[in-house]
Amino acid sequence: MGSLVSVSKVEVLVFNGVDKISHLAAYCALSFTLFFALEKQILSKLNVVIIIFGLSFYGFFIEILQKYMTESRIFDILDIVANTAGVLLGYLFFLALKIKSYE
Repeated sequence: MGSLVSVSKVEVLVFNGVDKISHLAAYCALSFTLFFALEKQILSKLNVVIIIFGLSFYGFFIEILQKYMTESRIFDILDIVANTAGVLLGYLFFLALKIKSYE
């Protein structure tokens, strides 16, 4: 589980925002992949809300684990915001692809 791995021995290029962009991209890919995989299933509005909430909660839960289960990782509310934005963006990409495929 990469979200809980210590980064103290890894040299990292630091520049503001890269971390949030990677969170957004990872959760966007996760969300898009899940919606794409479930496309043939019944994707009711309730199921879409459950998936979005579930993936967002997963990101929140990982942040909580980082706060209480590791000494080298920290809780960051902006990571949660980026995760949730990524989930929503992935769903929007899925909808755009779905609409384009019907044209």
